[in-house]
Amino acid sequence: MTPKIIMMPFNGSDHELAALETAFLLAMKWKAHVAVWHALPNPEEIITIYSSFLMGAPYLPDESSYAELLKLNEKSRKETQQKFIKTAQKVGITCDDYPTGKKASASFRTTVDSAQNVITFHGCLSDLIVISRNPEQNLVYDEIIHSVLFDTGRPVLLVPPGDSAKPMNGKTLIAWNGSREAIHAVTAALPFLTSGNVKILTGESDSWSGPAIMPQDLADYLKAHEIHAETLMPWINHTPLDSIILSSAKKLDAGLIVMGAYGHSRLREMIMGGVTAHMLKHADVPVLMMH
Repeated sequence: MTPKIIMMPFNGSDHELAALETAFLLAMKWKAHVAVWHALPNPEEIITIYSSFLMGAPYLPDESSYAELLKLNEKSRKETQQKFIKTAQKVGITCDDYPTGKKASASFRTTVDSAQNVITFHGCLSDLIVISRNPEQNLVYDEIIHSVLFDTGRPVLLVPPGDSAKPMNGKTLIAWNGSREAIHAVTAALPFLTSGNVKILTGESDSWSGPAIMPQDLADYLKAHEIHAETLMPWINHTPLDSIILSSAKKLDAGLIVMGAYGHSRLREMIMGGVTAHMLKHADVPVLMMH
């Protein structure tokens, strides 16, 4: 199914502009709507958190403190919306609050809520979520990306940080292990694969689980969708898979990587690391993932 609603959380940081522009370019290609959401902190929650540092002592903020927080929110909203408008004008996409299904459009909305809540609620009613990879990993970002992957059930396009998009060149690398997550990712990626320049990287590994859907089976499936795919030599089991994926993508000049997300439990990946965690930190090309 061609995506018609693309959702993107936008904090207003310059490193997110590449992801924003990528979302707009995809909307232009598919005549889709990009719903951009800017989450603002709740002043009352900030004051409550601040008061907790007073060892339980009652804290009654004056009106000026609350008003200052509201001013900061409004400043953030204006600056972020200006970046949204500037990027939309650069790409030539129409700013419209509601999708028509007949042309590309984009909307900008703000809400006083946590980014996780915004993504979980609005992401569920989208066909694709585009999010920027954070150049500086932190706990807040980790929780946001985990919410995107685990709580929405939607495909996620992770875009490397930057101030402008690098147009996808039509070359795609599928990291295939026969898992349910990989199957979901590939089916979600079909609209990206219309150029037919697809390579399938696979092999035996600890994450392989049966029933084994072999690379050629996947190639035959894609052929039925008029997508030509070529299987590559399998990776060597003792070589770190994340390194193989990124080095293969670079060697093939792939503009997109498609893979399943979190084949192991989230807890195991958090403790021991994993391919998904590595991609979230180091992927230098867009990655389409799905859990």
